[in-house]
This record gives sequence, structure tokens and C-alpha cells, in this order.
Amino acid sequence: MDKILSNVKLFRGEIWHIIQKLSPTGLPVPTLKCFEHGALAVNANGFIEAVGAFSEVKKRFAQASVVNLEGHLILPGFIDPHLHFPQLDIIGCYGEKLLRWLERYTFKEETQFSNPSLSKETSCRFITELFAHGITSSMVFAATFFSSADLLFKEALHRGCRMIVGKVSMDRNAPERLLQGAEEDFDDNQALIKKWHGKEGRLYCALTPRFAPACSKRLLSKLQELKSCFPDLYVQTHHSETLEEVKWVKKLFPGFPDYLSIYERYGFLGPRTVLAHSIHATESEIRRIAETKTKVVHCPTSNLFLGSGLFPLNRFAKRKASVSLGSDIGGGTSLSPWTTMNEAYKIQQLLKENITPESLFYMSTLGAATSIDMAHLIGNFEKGKAADFQVLNIGKHRLLSRRFKTVESAKERLFAMMMMADDRIVEEVFIQGRSVYRA
Repeated sequence: MDKILSNVKLFRGEIWHIIQKLSPTGLPVPTLKCFEHGALAVNANGFIEAVGAFSEVKKRFAQASVVNLEGHLILPGFIDPHLHFPQLDIIGCYGEKLLRWLERYTFKEETQFSNPSLSKETSCRFITELFAHGITSSMVFAATFFSSADLLFKEALHRGCRMIVGKVSMDRNAPERLLQGAEEDFDDNQALIKKWHGKEGRLYCALTPRFAPACSKRLLSKLQELKSCFPDLYVQTHHSETLEEVKWVKKLFPGFPDYLSIYERYGFLGPRTVLAHSIHATESEIRRIAETKTKVVHCPTSNLFLGSGLFPLNRFAKRKASVSLGSDIGGGTSLSPWTTMNEAYKIQQLLKENITPESLFYMSTLGAATSIDMAHLIGNFEKGKAADFQVLNIGKHRLLSRRFKTVESAKERLFAMMMMADDRIVEEVFIQGRSVYRA
């Protein structure tokens, strides 16, 4: 027998994940797949061999050892495609809209990350918090300093994370200590790419122009040059978060027809590009986002906290544009993907639109994997994917545990979790079959 298959482990418990089925019109529809008495078969290399009812999977792998997690839920690891590592300690700063919030709180905090010891200490806490909330993969903004990204990568390598990191690029409209000239930024990015991009198949670099107002045309040109040299790089930035920002962009870039055209002009749009927010995108911009397969991350707790606006999800859905959910810490107010789903649901309610629990769960798992171009590897429990998963103990949340006893369908239970769950129910987290966190 193959050595890898001879060392299969069966993780036994109640298993939920999202698959995509085709609707009568041929469109993929997120569908919740549940195994009340299930098993996840994981081989010695940490990849999934099978998922299904325990009795059936056990027949296929009769010699496999069993990890008994009965009474627990086994879910795919969450994926957060947009958050800011240096902003961990400024969650919940009072009373400002986006641009003033950046000036009053964010830039001051990020300036401190010129100190490598702070980056190292915060990296450790940051990754612990991700794991504690069931997050196994993420796409992260560091600060403008080389060391802030380098040390986060180092901690992620040590802790077994799956992470995309970008050193923020900006050379104007911020405090002097945070600005970096285009040539020096190019050199630092290139050094990070050569050191970390593709490391162990888990760590990747993203070009990270903070947003158009913070970038000169020279800086954008140098980032375009890097993208040309390394075409498989990720790109992450912000787009149309507030109306005030959109107006400012028009003044700073008078020759461009709209906000998106700036990123378009410098070759940033495409399947590995992630735009945060896009709340106030025009119909033309949404169309071009969809056509280029550029991804959008909706960040509801941040949008509500900063008063940025209500994300028009239906307009993107009509264009078949890919949208996932992100926390946007620290403008966002919670690292919990459950809380993010909760607020996303409420925003659509305010817009008089309906969104299903399956769609919300998809946007934090398989849909988020699509956003970071990793749906072939993570996002659900299909055979051949990495065994990135979380083990949940509903009994640790009294009200949620009671709610589970009063509803029958998995869909209702999933929705109850979106309204009530938090990090207290996360008992253990695995990445590629290896335990990386235990509460």
C-alpha cells in the first residue's frame, strides 16, 4: 500500500462545507453540504483523501487511525482576504470618517512599526488572533517598512500560516516617516519577493499601493515594472471606499476617467488583484472589474464603523464579479468571520436585498479562496485540497448551544452561528493536517 495512504487519519465529527452546484441557468450556486456523522480523511502529507459519512469513509480506509471529534463541528478554515497587521491595536478608535481616521489614528500607529521589535511582537499576537478566530489563510497589509513585512513572514513561516503579505507602498499624502521613494520601495519589494514569494507553497508577496491618493505616478510606474518582472505576484489595494476619497482622487488624477482607470493604466487589474471596498464603484467600473476577473473584498464592519456606505452586492452579482468578505482590521471592529457575515447580512437587509446563509459562508471560505486565487488548494473539503480546518465546540456558547437544540435544519443552524458565534467556540485549528492552535 502507498505509504501516504497507509498513514491516513480520519477526523470524525459533524462536517459542513460549501460546494458549488449548477443552477438550471448554468450558474454556480453555493450549496451547504453536511455530514452529521462524518469523517474527513487526511493523508500523511496533509491533503484530503475523502469526506463523507463516517461509515462509508471508514470502509475505504479500514486501517486508518481515528481522531474522535464527535460532538464537535468540523469546518474549513476561514480565509480573510483583507486586513492590516499594524492596526491590530487601534480597533475601535472613536469618532472619525476614513480620511480623518487615517490621519488621527492609523498613520501614527503605523509609524511605530519602524521598530523591528514591535513588528516581531505584534506578528506573534496577530497570528494567534487569526488562529483563535478559525482563520487559516489571509491577505495582509504590513506597514511601509521592509522589516514589518519581513518579520510577519518570518512568524508566519514558523507558525505554519498560509499568508499573502504586502509591504505598503506610498510616497505622498501621509506623514514623512511613513513615505518611501519609488526606487527604495522597488528595492525593498524586490528583496521581499526574492526571499518570500512562494515559500513552502504557503507564503506569497503582494504589491500593495495603499490607495491611489498615497501614490505618485512614478511610484505606480515602478510597481508596474515589478509586476512585469514577476507576473504571478498578487496586488492588493483600496478602491472607492468613501465618496470623499473618490472626489479627492479626481483632483489628484485629473486625466483619468474614473478611480479604477488609475489601477487599470498601471496594469494592476487581473485574477490575482484584490480591491478592498469598491462601495461607490460606477457601473462601468463594476463591469471592468468583472471582465478582468479582478476580485473585490466587502468589509462590512469597517464600512459601518467608519460610515463609508452600504456595499451594493447585487450590482456586482449581476455582473458575475467575484466578491468575498474581509475584516479590514483595524477599521473593522472584529476579526471574527462570523461577525463579518452577521454585518454583511444586515447591510443587504438595509438595501432590501436578500442574501442566503450559504452565500455568506461561501464568501468566507470557498469564495474567499477564489479571491486569493487558491480555490484549487483550499476553501472546502474536496479531494486533493489541503486539510485546513477548524474544530468548533458549540457547547462553549450557552445561547448558541440552546439555539442548536431548537432548530432542525443545518441551514438554520448555520444562520444562527452567523448571528451569534464568536471565537470562544474555536477549539482547535489545523493547517495542512497539522494542529497549529488549541484553545
